[in-house]
Amino acid sequence: MLMFRKLLFTCMLAGTSCAVFSQVQFGLRAGINFSNAIVKDENGNKMPTNLLTGFHVGITADLPVGDEFAVQPALLFNTMGYQYKEMNSGVSITVNQHPYYLELPVQFLYKPELGNGHLLLGAGPCIAYGISGRWKVKGTDGNTTVSKTGNLEFKNNISSTDSSYLNFNDLKTLPYGKAFDLGGTLLAGYEFSNKFSVQLNGQLGLLNIAPDVDNRKTGEVLKNMQFGLSVGYKF
Repeated sequence: MLMFRKLLFTCMLAGTSCAVFSQVQFGLRAGINFSNAIVKDENGNKMPTNLLTGFHVGITADLPVGDEFAVQPALLFNTMGYQYKEMNSGVSITVNQHPYYLELPVQFLYKPELGNGHLLLGAGPCIAYGISGRWKVKGTDGNTTVSKTGNLEFKNNISSTDSSYLNFNDLKTLPYGKAFDLGGTLLAGYEFSNKFSVQLNGQLGLLNIAPDVDNRKTGEVLKNMQFGLSVGYKF
């Protein structure tokens, strides 16, 4: 009799798990990004930075919590970064930094019915890990323009005597920041009855990811931020 009760309980538990899993809606999401960063030097002076255009793409899963609420984790490939311009002795210098991240945002969604679909309002945390990236430097002096590109890497600490960063002619790889980042996200959008959706996204980095130099804090600040437009489809 005891064995029968255990078997019955196991079957009920498995059935409940399958029922919950069957309600999960998987989907695809992709869109365009407009990224920037909060950048300050060691004296607290904010650097003038500009937006860079990029993209994101990945998968989502909606886990319903009641009739109008859901939790939506996602796994995204996301490009971030910023542009910096400076004029020095008549030479115009433009620096673009495009880091690439794998991100795990978890949105807490409010999805009330609106028309034939659902309004989407959400907020939540986002964990990100930098994997690679690209940089480009362009210098213009009158009619002469020189440009150079290379790879970005993520480092918690860099050496002030590392010769690979000190020779511009041989420069191939530049450090961007610390790999691990944590941010807060917001979204607002609409999910149509045909399972397509459109949404506006906003993200602000909460951590200072400026790398240490010679194992010491420099006082510099680097925080990612971004907004964008996504389209999605639920299976």
